[in-house]
Amino acid sequence: MKSQNEETLDEAIERIIEEYEAHYRALGELIVTALEPYRDIIDRIQKRLKDIDSIKRKMERKGIGLEQIRHQIRDIVGIRIITHFLSDIPVVLRKLRTLTELDIGTEQDIEDYIATPQATGYRSLHINALYRKAVPCEIQIRTSFQDGWATKSHLLAYKMKEIPPRWQRHFRLLSDQLHLADEIADLLREELLETMP
Repeated sequence: MKSQNEETLDEAIERIIEEYEAHYRALGELIVTALEPYRDIIDRIQKRLKDIDSIKRKMERKGIGLEQIRHQIRDIVGIRIITHFLSDIPVVLRKLRTLTELDIGTEQDIEDYIATPQATGYRSLHINALYRKAVPCEIQIRTSFQDGWATKSHLLAYKMKEIPPRWQRHFRLLSDQLHLADEIADLLREELLETMP
């Protein structure tokens, strides 16, 4: 059974989630509509709102209180755009930058885990943005290969505080192989397009 304080914290977090919910739906619709002309390069678009337990875990990891949630947890609203090819990621990013309701900010608001993968070999472009100048959100753009590895590495190691060095080498090796597959797929597409009339 939860204590009075936990119930109060849960209720306060639930209010924040409810505040974000309408924006979450509108942002999802905005992005899906804006990327409709790019449907040939996009595998899928996913969206999610963090739940109470996920927010509480992140608060604990960051050592923050309720009053800091809006400023310190920037991924309560999340959008993930999965592309078919690596070279399509910058195309999607350029299109997102044209959306007036979405403030992507500067390069410091972009975490490039494609150029600099995490210890698990996780690769993705993370964009910390503001929707309608009020709602922080995180937009992830990655390829279908990167997404597959993100899912597997999450299942294997997400909750671990530290990944053993031997595992890190194996994780990185698999991630590098998938990255190579992404690069080869880009080359194949380019060559095929050149040969088409």
